[in-house]
Amino acid sequence: MVNILEQTIGLYEIKMNFKVNGQSVALKDLLEMESPPKGNLSGSIYSTSGELLFDFNIPKEYMESLEAVYDGEDLLHIGEISDDYVDHMHEKKYEQGRKNLK
Repeated sequence: MVNILEQTIGLYEIKMNFKVNGQSVALKDLLEMESPPKGNLSGSIYSTSGELLFDFNIPKEYMESLEAVYDGEDLLHIGEISDDYVDHMHEKKYEQGRKNLK
């Protein structure tokens, strides 16, 4: 699976860097995790010329709320993870708004 993902990344002519709690972690290590990282997960995607295209941060509170990540499969769907995170943040804001109305 790692080889397929690395080949796909190469086809898009991008480079990806990941960190857990500020410490660099290899994509292979992320994919081999049996559960979500124990801390903040951040990543950056660069063009092969070094231009930053996209970066993200998923706080440890969100990672702790995930039910399970089996064999890193969800990392293949980073867009879905970001959508889930946005939904999570909207729910928190909605809950806070309801509390403020009372």
